[in-house]
Amino acid sequence: MSCCEQIRIGTLTEMTQNERDYAKFAKFVSSYKWRPAKTMPSNPHEYVIRKTRPIKAYEAHNDEFLKAMNIINEFGYQKWYGRWYTCLDYGPHRYWINNDRQGNPLLMNRALN
Repeated sequence: MSCCEQIRIGTLTEMTQNERDYAKFAKFVSSYKWRPAKTMPSNPHEYVIRKTRPIKAYEAHNDEFLKAMNIINEFGYQKWYGRWYTCLDYGPHRYWINNDRQGNPLLMNRALN
């Protein structure tokens, strides 16, 4: 398998069978302000940081972030970008998660397909 091949895990059609999860993902990606990533000009994309501090206002964001991440993991596909990422194509964007050094989800990225 070449470095740029994709391994299909699931499809968006399968995801739409569970409309509740689909609606949660759509709500998450449309309700947060996405920041442009400046560290990789060769790969223009945006990101949302997972808010994990023990502040009551962050609890809903963290819960929504983790649900959206689970949808990416369940219905996404593997793609090589210097290492393997699980990606999900939704609307005009491709979404993927970055973890911190301990493997905890840190931020969600999106780029135009």
